[in-house]
Amino acid sequence: KELKCYLFSIVILVIITVIVLCFIQDYPYLFIGWFWYLGTLIPVIGIIQVGAQVMADRYTYIPLIGLFIMVAWGIPDLLKEWHLKKIVIIVSATVTCFVLMSTSWLQVQIWRNSMTLFQHAIAVTQQNYIAHSNLGLEYARQGKDKEAFFHYKEALKISPNFSDAHNNLGALLAQTGNIGGAIQEFQWALKAEPGHVLAKKNLRIALEMQRKRGVVPSQTKGKDMTKTFK
Repeated sequence: KELKCYLFSIVILVIITVIVLCFIQDYPYLFIGWFWYLGTLIPVIGIIQVGAQVMADRYTYIPLIGLFIMVAWGIPDLLKEWHLKKIVIIVSATVTCFVLMSTSWLQVQIWRNSMTLFQHAIAVTQQNYIAHSNLGLEYARQGKDKEAFFHYKEALKISPNFSDAHNNLGALLAQTGNIGGAIQEFQWALKAEPGHVLAKKNLRIALEMQRKRGVVPSQTKGKDMTKTFK
């Protein structure tokens, strides 16, 4: 099914490209807009990966400039023979603004805070270990250790070598008094990513706490250590 979708998308892209090339003399803005769109789409769709995510759709606004060029110059050309073109443009612009306002309002509900954002990400994606880890971090900040532990474990179940999740889980274990378990998680984080700065810092603190006989897990349990481990 996915292969069919990919092939269909490629066919559509090829067809539009051929049409744009055929009309390059009469409508050069179509060529400029379309090839702007194709060229700047590369970092968005994952051909060139930006960061840990597969697709960087947060950059979609850049490719869309090309489509807006096609629309901004194309609509006046399309309506230039219509005697009602001003009315059509005003009505179309009003409807478009209303639709965009409505969809923006809906989207803002998702982006209201980190909790709603990562909950939505988990709901609409699969195997999203980054979202699970980040959601766990938000729960930990709210003092909901059980929920945080669950999502850290989910993240590591999906991606066992995800260093951030190991570090976050280690910090949670340390804050609840399990220094031994925390040390193990920090070591796993550094094994997966030797240059992980927070894991190095947290491991050093945890080892120091373990070394000092005056600060043992039974004494640290229940204390607010959120400022100690990151």
